[in-house]
Amino acid sequence: MLVVFDVKFELDCVLSVEKTSEKIEDACKFTSQLLKHGNAAEILSLKKVVSSQLQSIISHTPKPAVNFNLKFESTMSAFEKAVKVSLPFGFKPYVANPSAATAQ
Repeated sequence: MLVVFDVKFELDCVLSVEKTSEKIEDACKFTSQLLKHGNAAEILSLKKVVSSQLQSIISHTPKPAVNFNLKFESTMSAFEKAVKVSLPFGFKPYVANPSAATAQ
């Protein structure tokens, strides 16, 4: 069984989600501090700013269209090719029984 994913796409998605998560955490901390320490005038004066920032975060939440194909191959050459594409820095897979890996 061999599963090949677009590594760059996956990393971009993860980074986008992490960045958005950090923005949400920051917004929640700011809002919490404002409500905890702000007086009525400060809260009312920042209502539009906080509201627009939260709306901006919500509207820019990543919605990645995840498309993938699964292709099952049991040949060693297909496995080595997928490893070279996924791990281009020269990873050499260890196969305990090479004859079993090439059998179909």
